Amino acid sequence: MNLAPIYELRSRLKTAMIAGTGLLAEDFRLKRAAQEIEPLKTLSPVFAKIGQLVELLLSENCGDKEGTLLDALTLVDALLCTQGQLTVEGEIEPLAGGSWGSVITNAPYSQVKGLVEALTTSGEGHYSFVLESHKERPELFSDYRVKSAMVRALGASYSELAEQVCKWLKEEGEEIVPLLQKGFDPKGKKEMVRRVLVMGAVAGDKCNDFYVKMIPEAEKDVKNELIYALRHSQKNVELLLELVKKEKGNAKKMAYYALAEMEDERAEKLFTEVYAKKPADCMSYLSMTTRSWASKLVGEKLVEQLALCRESGYGSGDMVYTVEQTETLRMTLEALPGKSGDAICRAFETAYGVKDIYYKTNKDDKILSFAMHVPGRRQGYRMETRNFAGAVAYFLEAAIRMGGDEQLYALADSLYERKSQNNRGVHYFPAAFVARLLGKEDVSEWLQKQLFVKQLFGRKKNEALCKYLANALKGLVYEESSQTYLLRTMVRDDANEEISNCEKTITQNISGDFMDVLLEYSEMEIDKEIIHFVNPQNQLLCSKLEEYFYKKARTTLVENRRIYWEGLVKCRSEKCEGLLVSYVQKSNNLSAWEVYSRLWELPGSVENFEKEAEEVRRLIVDGRVKVRYFSEETYHQYVENVKEKKRSRP
Repeated sequence: MNLAPIYELRSRLKTAMIAGTGLLAEDFRLKRAAQEIEPLKTLSPVFAKIGQLVELLLSENCGDKEGTLLDALTLVDALLCTQGQLTVEGEIEPLAGGSWGSVITNAPYSQVKGLVEALTTSGEGHYSFVLESHKERPELFSDYRVKSAMVRALGASYSELAEQVCKWLKEEGEEIVPLLQKGFDPKGKKEMVRRVLVMGAVAGDKCNDFYVKMIPEAEKDVKNELIYALRHSQKNVELLLELVKKEKGNAKKMAYYALAEMEDERAEKLFTEVYAKKPADCMSYLSMTTRSWASKLVGEKLVEQLALCRESGYGSGDMVYTVEQTETLRMTLEALPGKSGDAICRAFETAYGVKDIYYKTNKDDKILSFAMHVPGRRQGYRMETRNFAGAVAYFLEAAIRMGGDEQLYALADSLYERKSQNNRGVHYFPAAFVARLLGKEDVSEWLQKQLFVKQLFGRKKNEALCKYLANALKGLVYEESSQTYLLRTMVRDDANEEISNCEKTITQNISGDFMDVLLEYSEMEIDKEIIHFVNPQNQLLCSKLEEYFYKKARTTLVENRRIYWEGLVKCRSEKCEGLLVSYVQKSNNLSAWEVYSRLWELPGSVENFEKEAEEVRRLIVDGRVKVRYFSEETYHQYVENVKEKKRSRP
């Protein structure tokens, strides 16, 4: 049936509603549409009824034109709704992706549209808009349209945006995989590399057939990442052995890195052969694996390397190596994290007796130092240089954080307790502390004994341990989503330079005696870490920390006070009296911008914040505090914005 006349009639009726019924007598288009439906009246009573309503509407005798127009339009819409159909050529296929998330969100289309545009197009402010949206409206990112845009954003020209989206997608479930595989280009660039990274993170070996299928056609970095992804499945040993033989360059290296993850005698045999020819390369390939055979190989080879020392004029515990030997030694040490077992324990025992390593040059012997990426709290990684003894202590701690077992825990404690020359045992405090932190017994009493030294009259703090304790506490956090304490260690993969987190659950009572010991020690470097232990749901802990942070925020050096403001905010403290006032009074050469910025960081309830902000305004206006470029109008606007922000917080 040709419904074109009915569609035309509906269009004219809608126009009449907009124009008004007073112009119906002059609407020749509506009259023509009425004439075109005349042949349809005999087909059905519905068509006849529509015709009658339109005739009445156009007649001069219609007393209720508005009601008649509404009735006619309603009946036409109902008719077209029952007659609607859609025809598409081709076969029906299931929608790729399964459950991508919520198809419908409680957000206006304008918000979803803006987010999709920011993810898929380049422009100033797009990156900050996406970050702000993720923070303020995280539910938008469960919308299937946004997820599709996130996959496209993996190829964003602004690399910071692409990397951030990659991290978010790694937290998704397997349902994102079809979107990642759709339109995959094995000859592509960085976007395709990131797609493989996300697939490995969310699905692992479940995408193995896809990796294998794509490798023959893949090129450059995409091929390298696909080969490395083969590490997720133990059934790829034979394929990886073939790739090692036929591939060259980085593709060959990736095959070695992937083989290092195989729990297979053939892999162990291969790396034993590689070590005989290129020992430094072999240790590099084994840097990330936790396989038992790899632990045995690395441990045995480190003991062999340390046995290569020759007699020299240096002090006891010093060794002299060639440049090549030091490179192998360096790579072997870097392969220790994540390893455990008898061979690894023997290796650490042997290394403990060595103080410094020297290497021969054409002119003289030089001491070997180790520049390493040490995990940091804010910057991710920081570079730190250590001598051999310090490096061994660091790698023991890393081995415990990233793997370890009871045997390694006991060794760390034993090495720390030994009172060797030059007080070398203090380097092992972080390893011993982390081992006990991960153990089942309460660490509080032991920690108190280490941090405080008994004297004839009372006791004093062991200041020498402050730096070591601060480093050991890095990564200890309260995870609100899981309501647990975690020891989180950032791990840098040497194969593809990706950074990930190794997490271990802490069963210690962090908020009890353990916290009391740390607060009694009272050092700023320790306080920076304590802030990350705050559990907002633990009222007893927050009450204790609020008192501590508030006192420190009023008495410590002005340049350090904002650290304690952050702690008070995390405790959801309503107090802020005197915090900003004392800050501006004790600061020199203040600019208006700095004062405005401090307003955003200030803790406290809306009421208390308003009082504190007003007192600061009076100090500035009265000239008791000098602030460059201050504007009362701008200051007032910042205050109002902060108040609104505080009201919106949970």
